[in-house]
Amino acid sequence: MYFTRLFKEQKFSNDLQRWLFVIKNMGSANFPVCPFENPLFQDFFEQGLIQKLTPMEQENYKKSIYDYQDVQDTNEFERECAREEGRAEGEAKAKLAIAKTNPELLHPHSKQPKSYLSVQ
Repeated sequence: MYFTRLFKEQKFSNDLQRWLFVIKNMGSANFPVCPFENPLFQDFFEQGLIQKLTPMEQENYKKSIYDYQDVQDTNEFERECAREEGRAEGEAKAKLAIAKTNPELLHPHSKQPKSYLSVQ
């Protein structure tokens, strides 16, 4: 926790100071989470934690990331298919509603043409 204590004692005004602090104190870094809000620093700290893992743990970590991405891709594909089905169903319902309100659209030739000559 030496790194965290050092970090709390510092006042940083920009990212350059943060990077220099991290590089200078990297050897003594024993941290559970990244103390910085910047996503770039968070990625850097995450990669540092991954590098600390044993080769077997790294392999398991990579496999779990691939499995997670596969699940995410599958879910996204299913959502896209559901959206397409929903759109098609919505279009069909809309066409049916229009057809019910305008029956002449269903059979445009079934209407007898009006004759201007009327027989009485």
